[in-house]
Amino acid sequence: MRGGAILAGVLFGVAGALAADLPTTPPLAVEATAIVPVDQESSLDVMGLSGQIVVSGRDERELRVVSRAAGPEGKELPVAIWQDGARLIVGPAQGQGEAPRTLRIDVPRTFNVRVVASSSDVAIDGIDGAIDLGGKELRSTIQTSGAVAADVAGGNLTVTSSHDLVLRTRGTSLTVTDNNGGVNVHASGGLVGLHNLTAAADVEAEDAKVTIDGATALIHVKASRGSVTAKGLAGGELQLTGAPLMLQDGKGDITVTSDATVEFQQMAAALHFDLYGGNVRGKDNAGILEVRLRNSELNIEGIQDGLRVQGDGIKAKIVDVGGETYVEASVSDFNIDKPTTCDLHLDRGSLTVQRAQGAVKAVVVGADVHLTDGIGSVQLDLDGGEAEVSWTSLSADKDSQIVNKSGGVTLKFPSSAACRVEAKSKYGRVDSSIATVRVLNDDKEAQGPVNNGSRPVIHVVAQQDVHILDEGSAPAAEDDDKN
Repeated sequence: MRGGAILAGVLFGVAGALAADLPTTPPLAVEATAIVPVDQESSLDVMGLSGQIVVSGRDERELRVVSRAAGPEGKELPVAIWQDGARLIVGPAQGQGEAPRTLRIDVPRTFNVRVVASSSDVAIDGIDGAIDLGGKELRSTIQTSGAVAADVAGGNLTVTSSHDLVLRTRGTSLTVTDNNGGVNVHASGGLVGLHNLTAAADVEAEDAKVTIDGATALIHVKASRGSVTAKGLAGGELQLTGAPLMLQDGKGDITVTSDATVEFQQMAAALHFDLYGGNVRGKDNAGILEVRLRNSELNIEGIQDGLRVQGDGIKAKIVDVGGETYVEASVSDFNIDKPTTCDLHLDRGSLTVQRAQGAVKAVVVGADVHLTDGIGSVQLDLDGGEAEVSWTSLSADKDSQIVNKSGGVTLKFPSSAACRVEAKSKYGRVDSSIATVRVLNDDKEAQGPVNNGSRPVIHVVAQQDVHILDEGSAPAAEDDDKN
């Protein structure tokens, strides 16, 4: 058996495999059990057969075929064998159609193997050449050191390979495991499971449930509808439309673009999220988090290396950020608890910062501001709302500057605080429940130490009323004759 081009080392065309016809020439042999020596042949095609099909690689330079009818009796059921140049082709003998059978084929390990079948169990193992699988409603497993291409509909497919994979599935349950070659998957419907990958992977999915568990190289995912769960990523880029995402135990640099919910937990990554309409929920990231949101909710906790939020229409609850919290937003509501330091820019909405562990800087327009129970300096520039500022303790490192260009300011100091207050109101009144902070100039100004302190200095300038309170005091009631 000689002649023909050798197709070693390349993938067959999957679309061509699905449309392929059996040869019209007489077969080389029609046997239920056959041993055929191999010379220059380098590939095997199995087509037009159904049932249980097993193709294995072996060291001997020969083709071995054993074919039996399906069922307990297992009668011999011949197959036809053709040779076409460098190809060996195994298919049904004339008149058999696709009668279900148990078929075992052994070929040299270096062969390229193509199987086209339907409603069958297919197992391919021990092949070092390229493998091409096509068909529908297959229950198939492939274990190989060679490259794999598959185009299947329905059923399930499990692949373990040390080489590149190109897989197209429709309504299939696909599993790829322990692969150290590149992976390219296009899935429509069904399930996609990628496990323990050591090379780059590209996944394009529609209406599919995608699960990635363990990947030491970059992952690229483009998914519409369905869902994506990614655990143990070492970096990646995900573009999602209508597909919720769950990230866990990842690291590296991960970028997500989505319009659906993104969740994360126990991460150690640089996370970059760009969402329109979707929500972000997560806990614990030993890295930074950068989020750009529009008309979304943000609910996060435990960001170790800092947070950056930009967008509009945001409803945010943020807890325990280790680095700086930077916000640049409009028409948004922010509730920030236990940040380290803050640099906040808000145009309309509301802002609450509790238990800040360091300095807070805020430029706010058209929003009420509550900066409570802090321990550091406050730099507030407010126009168009009311301001409330309080501390649990005060450091003398840096003075505070609180300006409200159109509203009032309420300050509250703990009993142990030591500082100096200098406050002015342009068109309202200043009142103080701290005896040492004296109200002057027809209730337009107040100055004085708190607990004999001289630093830091709390500078306040407000358009309307300023209330200076000690711990436990409430804002003074307005006098009846104020007007």
